[in-house]
Amino acid sequence: MKNTIKNTINVIQKRELRKRQIWILGGLSLLLVLLTGIIFPNFSAVLAQASKGTAGFSSGSGNTTTSGTIFSTPSLSGNPPLSNVITNETPTTTTTTTTTTNETPTTTTTISNEPQLTTVQSLTPQQSQQITAEVTTLQQASRPEQILANTITTSIPSLPIEVAPTQAFETYLGLPPSPSPPQNIQQVTGFIQQVATFNQIKPSLIYLNQPSPTSAQIAPNHQDTWVASASTNLAQLSDQPSDQQLQFLAVTSQGALPAGQIPGVDYRQLLRTVRQFEQNLSNKRQDSSYLTQASQLYEWLITPIEAQLKQQKIDNLIFVLPSGLRTLPLAALYNAKTQRFLVEDYTLGMIPSLSLIDLTPKPYRQPDQSKVVAMGSSTFTDNTPLPAVPLELAEVTKIFPGESFLDQEFTVSNLQKALDSKEFNVVHLATHGAFRPGDRRNSYIYLNQGKLNLDQFADLGFDQSKIDLLVLSACKTAFGDPDAELGFAGLAVKAGVRTALGSLWNVSDEGTLALMTLFYNQFKAQGTKTEALHQAQLAMLKGNYQVVNDQLILENQAPLSISPAIAEVFKKDLRHPYYWSAFTLIGNPW
Repeated sequence: MKNTIKNTINVIQKRELRKRQIWILGGLSLLLVLLTGIIFPNFSAVLAQASKGTAGFSSGSGNTTTSGTIFSTPSLSGNPPLSNVITNETPTTTTTTTTTTNETPTTTTTISNEPQLTTVQSLTPQQSQQITAEVTTLQQASRPEQILANTITTSIPSLPIEVAPTQAFETYLGLPPSPSPPQNIQQVTGFIQQVATFNQIKPSLIYLNQPSPTSAQIAPNHQDTWVASASTNLAQLSDQPSDQQLQFLAVTSQGALPAGQIPGVDYRQLLRTVRQFEQNLSNKRQDSSYLTQASQLYEWLITPIEAQLKQQKIDNLIFVLPSGLRTLPLAALYNAKTQRFLVEDYTLGMIPSLSLIDLTPKPYRQPDQSKVVAMGSSTFTDNTPLPAVPLELAEVTKIFPGESFLDQEFTVSNLQKALDSKEFNVVHLATHGAFRPGDRRNSYIYLNQGKLNLDQFADLGFDQSKIDLLVLSACKTAFGDPDAELGFAGLAVKAGVRTALGSLWNVSDEGTLALMTLFYNQFKAQGTKTEALHQAQLAMLKGNYQVVNDQLILENQAPLSISPAIAEVFKKDLRHPYYWSAFTLIGNPW
C-alpha cells in the first residue's frame, strides 16, 4: 500500500509540476503584454487581440465602440478534487464514485480515455486523506501563479472617480451603461503614456469631483479611497453644508499625483465665482472686470497642483469636470503672479469621462488627408441672422478640400448623404445650436428646414461615418444648468464623433470668423486639434499677426491667403477673451 501511495504521489507531483509550468508561462505572457503596452504602446492593439488577458474599453455611446487596453487576471479557482487528478499519463476524463457497504466505505476513481474505462485503484477514505494532505503540502510549497496573480490584483487601487460623471452623462443622454470603464490608475496612466508617445506631448488628466454630504473624505495620499458623488442639481446647493470642498486628482504618465481638496473654499462659493466669471466674459464687455474671478479660479483649481505639473513638464491639461463647472471657459483662467492666461502655458480640453470617449491615440485620418463638409445658414425665421456664415464656409473649404451647403441647401437630406458617403471626416456646421435646461430633447441644432433635437441629430449616423471632428461654431449654453451642461459636454459622445468643437456663448461674427480661420489653418499644420485651438487662441490673445495684401502673417509661420472680407476682420482688436475663450474641445482632444 505504501508503494501505491508513493507512486500516486509521484504522478501527482509530475502533474503539479506541469501545472506550475503552464501557470508560469501564462504569467510571463501576461507580464509581457503589460510591459509591451507601456514600452511599445503602438503595439497594444495587436497584443490586445492576441491575448485572452485583455479586453477593450467600450464607449457608452451605444453606436460607437472604442478600444483601449484593460488587463485581466485568469481565474484562480481552487484545484480540482484529489480524485480528479490521479492519472497515468494524459487521460481526458476522470470520474469518482463513492460506495458505502456494511464494511468500510471505499472510493473508486476511474479514468476515461474514451471509449475505454479503466479502474486504477480502490482507496479507503483514510488513504485519500493522507494523499490529500501530502499534495496540499506540495501545492503550498511553490505557487508562483498565485503570487503573480496576487501581485497584479492587490497592487492596483480601484478607480471610483469615473463612476459619477459617467453615470450622469449616460442617464441624461440616454446611453447604455459603459461595459468596461477603467478600473484603476494604472489603466489611466497607460492610456496617457500612449497619447504622450504618439502625439509627442505630456498630458495630464485632471478630475474635479463635486462633494457630497455623504461622501467620504479623501485620505491623504490614498486616491484609491476616493468616493465619487453623483451630480447634484445646482438649485439644491444652498442646502449643502458650507464646509463641502471640491476634490481633485491629477493623473500623468508617471501615475497619480496625491489627491486632495481645494483649501479655503466651499463648493457654493466656487460656483458663485464661476457664474460671475462666465457672465462677465460672455457680455462682450471690453474691460477687465472678469480678471478678479479669472485669477481666483486659477488659484483654486490650478495652483494646488501647479508645481507638480511643472516638475513633470506637463503641457496638455484634460479636465473631467463636475456639475456646475462644465461650461467653465478654462482658457481664460488667469495667473495673477505671472500675468498669463492658462492657455498660454497649456493646451486644453474637456471630456465627460474617460469611460465615454474614443480612446484610440490617433484620429481616423491625419489632418493633411482630411476632407470637410461645411454647412450653415445665414438667416433664420425664429433666430438672429448670422451674416458671416457664407464667408466662414468659403474659408473652411478653401483650407481643406470638401463641399459646402449654404442656406436652402443646408438640409437633413444633404447632411445625411454626406455622412452616408463616408467621404468626409470633418463636419463643420455654422448655425445656431442651443443647449437648454430640462430633457435632452429641449436642446437642438438648427438646419434650414427647422431644428433637430439631440436624439434626432445623433440618429443621423455620425458614428458610422468615422467623424474625427464636429464643429458647431454658433452654440449657446444655459450657464449654471446641469442639464444644459450635460448636453454641451456630452455632444461628442451623443453624436458618436471622436471630437467636438463648440462655443459656450454666441461669439460675434468677427470673433468666430477669425478663430475658425486660424483653427483650421493650424489644424492642418499642427496635427492635433488641441494644439490647433491653442495656437489659434494664442494668436487672437496676443494679436501677433499682420494682414498685408490679403495675406495673414502669423508669427513663425508662412503667410496664409485670405479673402478681402476676412482680412478686414483681422484688422479689428480681438484680444479680449470674449472672442476666443468660448471655444472648447469636447471628447478626445488629440
